[in-house]
Amino acid sequence: MNGIVVGAIPLVTLALAPFLRPAAPILTAEKIAAFCCCASVIALTIVSMQGLSGLGAIPPAVVVTGVIAALLTAFGVATNTYATRALTDAQFTSADIMSLRFTLLNIAAAGILLTHGGWTPYTGEVLAIILVLTVIGVFLGIYWLQIGIVRTEPMTVSLLFATNLIFTFVVQLLDPRISVSWSSFSAILVLTAFTIYGTRAAFAQRARPA
Repeated sequence: MNGIVVGAIPLVTLALAPFLRPAAPILTAEKIAAFCCCASVIALTIVSMQGLSGLGAIPPAVVVTGVIAALLTAFGVATNTYATRALTDAQFTSADIMSLRFTLLNIAAAGILLTHGGWTPYTGEVLAIILVLTVIGVFLGIYWLQIGIVRTEPMTVSLLFATNLIFTFVVQLLDPRISVSWSSFSAILVLTAFTIYGTRAAFAQRARPA
């Protein structure tokens, strides 16, 4: 479902642009890339419904629920990117935004902890793994995302999200429960290619002197 999320983010970002950032025009190449990424999302959905993904056969109801959740996630990521850029334009620093973001994350995590069994499942080994993942996947990941949002446009950031698909695919190879799906990999390659196309065009256009 990660592929569906990152593939849908550019199209959601494109749809929200006139309302949340009308002063920054979306380039034609970015629009083409967004629609092509959406086509890849449709391909990934079909692959999942036909049981050709790495997880094998999945009940249609589960796939539909997953797609809906993925699209809602894409909407959340897109609006978060626009909100972060708006705060940056309003002279909020990365430290200001990060401190509020992590305060809310900690409150949400505490709520989940209290309502889902407490501390019982969390052994020392599990907590150590969570700590490593938190530092690498949350703190550092969100920090560099924040820097990216500050230095470029939300549409460019939304396209660059798709670059994590190759990494995700490689990491999944280490999980014996997930089989290799060349159908998914092909869709990921197409999505990544259009991401590179849109991003390169955006950087080239905005690098030109006005």
